[in-house]
Amino acid sequence: MDFLHCEINKIIKNQYDLIHNNTIFNIKFSIYLKEKCQTTKLIVHTHEMKNFINSVYSDFNKISKKVDWFICASNAVKNDLFENWNIKNSNVIYELSKFETKESKTNIENTIIISGSGRGAHRKGLDLFIKTSQNILLNSNNAKKYKFQWLGYLTDDEKKLHKQLVSENNLESYFTFLEEREDTSSFFAETDIFVMSSREDPFPLVCIEAANYGIPIFLFNKATERVRKFLKI
Repeated sequence: MDFLHCEINKIIKNQYDLIHNNTIFNIKFSIYLKEKCQTTKLIVHTHEMKNFINSVYSDFNKISKKVDWFICASNAVKNDLFENWNIKNSNVIYELSKFETKESKTNIENTIIISGSGRGAHRKGLDLFIKTSQNILLNSNNAKKYKFQWLGYLTDDEKKLHKQLVSENNLESYFTFLEEREDTSSFFAETDIFVMSSREDPFPLVCIEAANYGIPIFLFNKATERVRKFLKI
């Protein structure tokens, strides 16, 4: 704790001109630093939308007034902030990646690998991905040709919950939970179909990564007009 206080005091002493929050998390801490630094401006890079924001902050209307500028990941986010909290101090900067078509399909088995990715949190829809996997198997004439995999960090509780869902849906022989990894190239290279099951994810970078490998992407209807235009679907 003494170390933490020491580091915070160093930040305050430096009197930085700008604090950039790369998510809506920790805004209150950033506001604390801003107030201590006197002339510091606070920018919050926002990917999240109403339902998730409300699950984190019950007083977002109050704390949002202390943010100098919001950078929104899509027009959907910008509109959401305006419609729900009347936030006007914002602009849109889309996620981007160096677009370079990469070779895919290192999977040489006679299987179709369907992948999803993200945190194990409710917003990312891992439970929906599991349900989708079950529906695919139930409607297939040859279930053995399918494999399903999910890449991303899960807490112990999240892992326990979702492994139970896999078991309840009789998917143990078909489903693999992959851990976090720095290099995702092999994950995308072996993927035949990518499913974006997020409940609220207006412009996820993972879709750009999948598109770099020419992977078909399935998502909710109108989940994000920007992704649909990018993929020309």
